Amino acid sequence: MKRIFIISAAVLLTATVWAQVPEKMSYQAVIRDAKNQLVINTDIRMRISILQGGVTPTAVYVELHSPTTNANGLVTLEIGTGKVVSGDLSTIDWAKGPYFIKTETDPTGGLNYTITNTSQLLSVPYAFHAKTVDNLSGVNTGDQNLDNVLTKGNDGGAKQIKNIANPTDDQDAVTKAYVDALLIQAGAYTVKDIDGNVYKTVKIGNQLWMAENLRVTHYPNGDPIPHVTDNTDWANLADNNTDDAYCFFQNLKGSVYGALYTYGAAIGDNWTRDNNPGQGVCPDGWHLPTDAEWTTLIDFLGGLSVAGGKMKETGTTHWESPNTGASNSSGFSALPGGIRNSINGHFNLTGQYGYWWSSTQYDSSKANFINLYYNSAEVSRNNYNKSSGSSVRCVKD
Repeated sequence: MKRIFIISAAVLLTATVWAQVPEKMSYQAVIRDAKNQLVINTDIRMRISILQGGVTPTAVYVELHSPTTNANGLVTLEIGTGKVVSGDLSTIDWAKGPYFIKTETDPTGGLNYTITNTSQLLSVPYAFHAKTVDNLSGVNTGDQNLDNVLTKGNDGGAKQIKNIANPTDDQDAVTKAYVDALLIQAGAYTVKDIDGNVYKTVKIGNQLWMAENLRVTHYPNGDPIPHVTDNTDWANLADNNTDDAYCFFQNLKGSVYGALYTYGAAIGDNWTRDNNPGQGVCPDGWHLPTDAEWTTLIDFLGGLSVAGGKMKETGTTHWESPNTGASNSSGFSALPGGIRNSINGHFNLTGQYGYWWSSTQYDSSKANFINLYYNSAEVSRNNYNKSSGSSVRCVKD
């Protein structure tokens, strides 16, 4: 039987006169396989659940993590910072226990959770029960201000402060948007997908683009994208919005060219996107670009005849010679992932052409994309069968 040995489950707690729950919980565990061997330096997948109740507890909060074990098999994560599947950690009434932490682990990084552990959460401080306090003692809550708050202490209790002006002095508070803008300006802003892959980004005009081809293998809700390797199986995919599949060039995972996706996978019609209907395979806050958004990019770079050269990575390491006109002056760093043929499932034109899906359909069986060439500085607009495999770049919402 596979086992997991918990080293510690330390809870980082905050509480204020508003009686908030913990902002996050620090969690550590040592991962061992079926042979009791440490799982070291490995990307794993964990599903964390907060359970409430006695004999048959109910999950009131669930989130996903994709951590990496260290050289001692130790994994460290913060509950409350993962990809939320259900529930809201901030609304849990900790006075209505008992509560348990359930961890489910796939040591291979997938969604086959073969290691399970449940332990009661005992370290709930009395400060949690301050949740029943509704008003500041001696303070008119209808006329709340920072001075009133500070008379009760300077712990914000994980509350959000809204409507903050941009800073002018060294000690001023800043918003996430302000910090993100600085990172974007410095070219240091990155985005992480559900698998834990981190991508560079680049601001071109008023748009923020990924500067790498997408290589994610799961939808943002954690559902796996079907991985099709066999040529015949790929050729049998239907040209529709829901026959989704992905692959890597020559089925080599980790290919520098990223993954190739059918249109159905790229647009993501097989999973529910309540808040972002154009998201598809892209991370939260990002989406598959429309024809109009590709046009905005191309026009900003001087139009179809020259924009390709400004988008292509320079040199002939990944593009075949002569890589005409390549300057990468935009920082888009386009790579030629080629295409997987919808007719026979063969990989074609890798190193010569790059194809990127648009979210805009041409008709019921075809969708639009843009493509770049090794022997031209141009950008072309084309359409092809939805079951072909093409690259994906995401643009910020």
